[in-house]
Amino acid sequence: MTIGFVFSGQGSQFNGMGQDLYEYSDVFKETINEASRILNLDMLELLFTQNDRLHQTKYTQPAILTMSIGISRMMREELNLTPRIVAGLSLGEISALVESNMLTFSDALVLVKKRGELMETAVEDGVGAMSAILGLDRQLIDNICQEISQPNCLVEAVNYNMPAQTVIAGHTKAVEKAEQYLSKNGAKRVIRLNVSGPFHTSLMSQAANDFEKEVRKKEIKNMSIPLITNINGKILDQHIDLAEHLNMQMQSPVYFEECINEMKRQGVDILIEVGAGKSLCQFIKKIDASIHVQHVDSVKSFEQLKKKLEKWVS
Repeated sequence: MTIGFVFSGQGSQFNGMGQDLYEYSDVFKETINEASRILNLDMLELLFTQNDRLHQTKYTQPAILTMSIGISRMMREELNLTPRIVAGLSLGEISALVESNMLTFSDALVLVKKRGELMETAVEDGVGAMSAILGLDRQLIDNICQEISQPNCLVEAVNYNMPAQTVIAGHTKAVEKAEQYLSKNGAKRVIRLNVSGPFHTSLMSQAANDFEKEVRKKEIKNMSIPLITNINGKILDQHIDLAEHLNMQMQSPVYFEECINEMKRQGVDILIEVGAGKSLCQFIKKIDASIHVQHVDSVKSFEQLKKKLEKWVS
């Protein structure tokens, strides 16, 4: 059996995430404490208490990265589990870069905190929006977005999550118009997302340029584990200019469905969702039901993983 990891993206966070793991695992606990020291931020308060900061992008991103890497380290420590290949959804791709050893955890923490700040301030409140479209072909969605978009009022398809689910984003007025058109053209559901900006659109271009400058200050190492990137659903080139790549990744669509299809082509038959929530497992089941999946974001789900691994590899 070939095991891959997929790392959670923004939107999967929830208050109290990881609290039972903190009490259960010393290596998870140390990861949380390490993040607090590096960022001079009380990660325990951010993760474990009822608060609004966890849902602010500049705090959400380091929180999810910390949660993900803590779980990954715990699985390596307790199960001797190392993935053969990795990927992540949006922000999750940076967790995957840590897992692949291209970035250190400490550098990634500093970078995602800056990334969150840049994304949060890239567009004024209320100017941008994102919406999930269910039940329509992606080509139809692309076509309608292109018809509606104008230079100062744009809407773009930004997340191809699974068959019949695509996320659109852009200026709020353009997103509203697209929602109406898509509903009239047969969308089963249109769900406005609770996010602070139109992520993965060209409206992120200045923020992405500024982020590239921050990445260039960090040491980039060679990959020890192959990584499939959101940009095109292909394995990242070992000699990639990572700063330029992460610039493009911030303002380009996320091809998660293609990432999973490439995982399958690479022989992966077990995928573990690492981080908060289990939305990626739900996407994967719709993309290819033959792949075994399990999420890990709690002691209960970790115990479920152990039982499933015994069954899958026996």
